[in-house]
Amino acid sequence: MLPKTMLLSLLSALAIGALVGCGSGGDGDEVVAHVAGVGSITKAAVDHWTHVEFILLHEYVPTRPVPKGVVPDPPSYKDCISYLKRTAHEYAARSSTLAAECRRKERQMRANTLDKLISWDWTIGRAHAFGIRASDAEVRQQLARVIKTRSLYGANVRRYLKLSGQTMADLLFRSRVQLLEVEIANSAKHVLASLPKGLTEKQRQIAYLSVARRYSATKDWVGKTSCRKGYVVSACKQYTGSEAPPGGQA
Repeated sequence: MLPKTMLLSLLSALAIGALVGCGSGGDGDEVVAHVAGVGSITKAAVDHWTHVEFILLHEYVPTRPVPKGVVPDPPSYKDCISYLKRTAHEYAARSSTLAAECRRKERQMRANTLDKLISWDWTIGRAHAFGIRASDAEVRQQLARVIKTRSLYGANVRRYLKLSGQTMADLLFRSRVQLLEVEIANSAKHVLASLPKGLTEKQRQIAYLSVARRYSATKDWVGKTSCRKGYVVSACKQYTGSEAPPGGQA
């Protein structure tokens, strides 16, 4: 097991390399969603994270490359069809039926992934609104804790990145969101703990609801989120369906 100081040094070195070589959202990349006051989400980001989510859904901490077809391969879905024929016996054997299922799975995962990415931006926006920040050092420490929990030490970190399709920059970003989520919750708890003594039960319930609305403000964030046609999900202000906006965990 690597000492904590060595692990943090490794994370710093890997992060620098990942950030320099990232390039998932160049100037020419099309924006598919924008959260006012926070930032934009590109098609490349949605493509990248959708790929990652398929892998992690198959095996949350992958120990080997996922079989071909786990990640749908449009437009032919050849590998996905073969994978369903081998593993999903509830589907009819006709390729047209299987292709439709592959297409459905891909579209659903892309929508879920975009919802998740938007919810992460909301977390960042809420944190900034409450004056909550996470330093780079704190984010690296958070990631070090996660790595230890999942028993990913030393060179295994690199293997995990390769197998999951992620970069160190991805892990650091998720860790930043996780850290901000915790700090937002702690801030809300502090406000609730500071409520005046002697409140009636009804007054306390009203206060709790007020704090919950203030710290989540989901409707407000939906109103700040614009999505391009073809990329409208429940987190977007253009959405007219019945699905609830995402809660999102990194």
